[in-house]
Amino acid sequence: EAAAKVGPLQRHLAAAQASAYASGHIVTAVTDAITARLLQLAELQFGPPPVDYAWVAAGSQARHEQTARSDQDNCLVLDDAYDETAHGAYFSQLAGWVNDGLNACGYVYCPGEMMARNPAWCQPQRVWRSYFDTWTHRPEPKALMLTCVFFDLRLIHGQAALLDSLRTDVLAQTRSNRIFLAHMVGNALTHRPPLSLFGGLSTIRSGEHRDTIDLKHSGIVPIIDLARIYALAGGHAAVNTHDRLAVAADSKEISPSSAHDLRDALEFMASLRIRHQARQMALGEPADNFLAPDELSNFERSQLKDAFGVVQTLQSVLAQRYR
Repeated sequence: EAAAKVGPLQRHLAAAQASAYASGHIVTAVTDAITARLLQLAELQFGPPPVDYAWVAAGSQARHEQTARSDQDNCLVLDDAYDETAHGAYFSQLAGWVNDGLNACGYVYCPGEMMARNPAWCQPQRVWRSYFDTWTHRPEPKALMLTCVFFDLRLIHGQAALLDSLRTDVLAQTRSNRIFLAHMVGNALTHRPPLSLFGGLSTIRSGEHRDTIDLKHSGIVPIIDLARIYALAGGHAAVNTHDRLAVAADSKEISPSSAHDLRDALEFMASLRIRHQARQMALGEPADNFLAPDELSNFERSQLKDAFGVVQTLQSVLAQRYR
């Protein structure tokens, strides 16, 4: 019942002209509360955990940037006292029960199985350390894809120290690691703003979403990728994209004016996305990220082109820095 109110909540926030930053934190807080309650219920059902664990959110939930249309990305970091023979069945049951519960509440299963029920993402701390070590020192395409999810982590329930010490080790490896960061930049540049040669909006040319713009992957994700690179380069623990940009400006990873521009661009595009989804839900349609330029005023289209231009410029700056 609580989860069913998230869609109306987002519509009310959009109608009240709440900022995308505030809306993301509010909607994500509901997800956090539902997840924590499911874990409490799981422990009542299966008994107390045999070793300490940390249930960790990844992706948009970790960044406090969820909308009413979100799948689940999560993992379990277990104490190194974990023994698969003795403890594996317990955590497999717990993770599966919580993932199923989240799906029943509308947080659909991750298409890529980046969930705690996947044995690969339900591992003791020592294994997670080896994962990050491999991803950092051998940044192959699959590794870079995984880093975009698992470098954005936040504790939801359990022992904070398990995640905190892991994060400290990871940031020590990424800070000023130019080869790894160059690979991250190359991966980030696969998401380009949809601007034509002459600076106009370039829509999708064919298929189901023809004549629309993918606000998420063409506009919002490139900013998230830039902010993540700034955070990893500076060794910053911040996870939220706005917060990462603010901290990166303080540490000179990016100029204050450029950080301000990116934060404004993110706020504008995320607000467009939230209002677009609110309109769809009000009409009884499934929410998506595909916006037709016809939905915008001339002024909004001009602002959107400016926002894409900011992203394009700062992508080029990083490409030169880490070529």
